[in-house]
Amino acid sequence: MTTMAGLGSTSLSEPDEPRFAEATRQMFLRGDFLTPYFNGVPRFEKPILFYWMQAPAFAILGPTETAARLPTALCTLGVLLLTFGIGERLFTLRAGYVAALILATTFRFAVWSRQGLTDVPVLFFMVAALSWWAKLVPVGTVPPKKAQLLPWIALGLGALTKGPVGVLPLVVIGGYVIVTRQWHLIRQLRILRGVLLAAAIVLPWYAWMAWLHGRAFLDFALGYEVVARYGSTTFPSFPRGFFWYFQIYPGDAAPWTLFIIAAIGWTLWRLRSFDLSTRLAVTFLLTWFFAVLIVFSTAKFKVTHYILPAYPAASLLAGFLLDRLFAPTSDAPKSLWRLPFALTTIVAAGLAIVLAVFMHRVFRMPWVDPGMLLPLALGGAAIAMITFALRGQREQAAMSLVAGLSLAMAILAVHIAPRELQRYQPIRALGERIASTGGPDADVGLAGRLGGPGLIFYSRHDIAWLDSMDDIATFLRAPGRRFCVMSQTDFDTLSRDPSLPSLEIVDRGNFFNVRLKALFESQPNVEGRPMLLVTRREPTAP
Repeated sequence: MTTMAGLGSTSLSEPDEPRFAEATRQMFLRGDFLTPYFNGVPRFEKPILFYWMQAPAFAILGPTETAARLPTALCTLGVLLLTFGIGERLFTLRAGYVAALILATTFRFAVWSRQGLTDVPVLFFMVAALSWWAKLVPVGTVPPKKAQLLPWIALGLGALTKGPVGVLPLVVIGGYVIVTRQWHLIRQLRILRGVLLAAAIVLPWYAWMAWLHGRAFLDFALGYEVVARYGSTTFPSFPRGFFWYFQIYPGDAAPWTLFIIAAIGWTLWRLRSFDLSTRLAVTFLLTWFFAVLIVFSTAKFKVTHYILPAYPAASLLAGFLLDRLFAPTSDAPKSLWRLPFALTTIVAAGLAIVLAVFMHRVFRMPWVDPGMLLPLALGGAAIAMITFALRGQREQAAMSLVAGLSLAMAILAVHIAPRELQRYQPIRALGERIASTGGPDADVGLAGRLGGPGLIFYSRHDIAWLDSMDDIATFLRAPGRRFCVMSQTDFDTLSRDPSLPSLEIVDRGNFFNVRLKALFESQPNVEGRPMLLVTRREPTAP
C-alpha cells in the first residue's frame, strides 16, 4: 500500500539500519561478498542473505537509504500477498483481502516494513513456508510431491537471513499436527528430504565462515546470538518476564487490537461448532499465533519486533471474524463489532485532535499546511466510519479506517518525516559534512555511543569509540586531520583544558525529544541532546 512512499526520505534508523547498510557498502569496497565488515571488523550478527538482497539495489541506486530499504519493502509486499492467499484458501476472498489490509495498517508491522533490517525479509520466508503448508489444512488436500519441498526452500532461505529463527514454521506445523492429531500429515511434510534441502542452502556459507574465521564466528553467531539471548545473565539487554509480549502486543497491534482480541476469543469459544474445514483452518491460525508468542516468551531477552511472525496469523483471524460480521446473516454476535468499532473510532478521532494541536504548537505548523492532512485523514476516517456504521454498512466502515490509516502513513512518510522530523536526526548531516570536507585520510571519533553506526555509514569512515574524557583528549591530540562528534557538555569541558589544542565547531544538530507535556508549555521545545562536530582549529598564517 504505502510501503514504497518516501522510502528514502529519512536517514537510517539507529543503531541497526546503518550497520547493515554499511556492511553491504563495504562488500563493494573490499570486493568480498561472503564476509560482512563493519567499522573495520567482521560482522557476525546475522547471516549473509540480507546483505546479498541489498547488494543489487546498492549496485543500481548506490549506497542510499532507498537501496538499503528496498529489499524490506519488496518482502513486505510479498508478505501481504501471501497473507491474502492464505485467507482466500482457508476462508473466502473477502477474508483474505481484509486480513492483508489489516496487516498492512497494523502499527508495528507498518513501522518495520520500512526498515532496512532482516525482520520482514525473514518473515516473508516464514509466511511463504506456512502458505504452502496451509494447503494441507483442507481435508483431503494433497499437494504434488515436488511442491511439498518448496516450504523447505523457504526455511533454508529464512535461516540464511536471520539464523535459526528462520525455521520457526516447523514449530507451527508441528504444533498443528499435534493439536489436531493428524499424524498422516507427517508423511506429506517430506521431513528427511526437506531437512537435507534446507541444509544444502544454509550450511555452505556457515561452513565457509567457520573455516575462514574459526571459533570467533561460531562463538558469536551461535553462542552469542542464540544461546546468550535465551538465557545468559550477561547478555547486554534488559531481561523481561514471560508475559511481556502479552502486555505490549495490544499496543503494537493498534488500531486493530480490539478486533484481534475479539477474533481470538470468538474462535476459541466457537471452535467446536464450526464445520470441519473451518475448524481446522482456525486451529492452524491459532496454533501459529500462540506458538510464536510462546517460543519468544521463553527467551530471557526480548525486543518488540521478535513476534512479528505472529502478526499475519492475528490479521487472518481478524479477517475471518470481519468477513463473518460483514455477511448479511452473521453467526457472530453484534457486540464483537459494536464495542471494538466504537472504541477504535473514538481513539482515531481523539488522536487526530492531539496530533493537530501537537504539530501546530510544537512544530509551529500553520493550521493550513500540507502536514495537517495527517490529522485530517484520521479525523475524516472517524467521520466516515460513523456515517457508514449508522447506515449498517460495516464493510465500508472498516475500509474507511484502512483508507484513513493508509493516507496518514503516506503523508507521514512523504511530508512530515523528511520536513519536520529529519532536522532532529543530526547524524546524517554531521557524517555527510565529514565525508565532504575531511578527505579519505581523516580520523573520526565519537564521544559516547549515540549515533555511532549512522556516523560510520554517512561519514564513509571507520570511527574510534571514545568512552571517556581522557579518550577524547588523547584522540584530539594525535596528529593528522581529526573530527570528533561530541555533546555540548563534553565540548565545554574540553574547551577549559589548556593542554588541548584550540577546538573549532564545524557543525551542530539536535536530537528529537518526544515530550507530550510540551503541549502545555508556553514555548514548547522538542530539541533534545545537542551534538557537535568538532575539529582542531588550524593556526592562521602570520
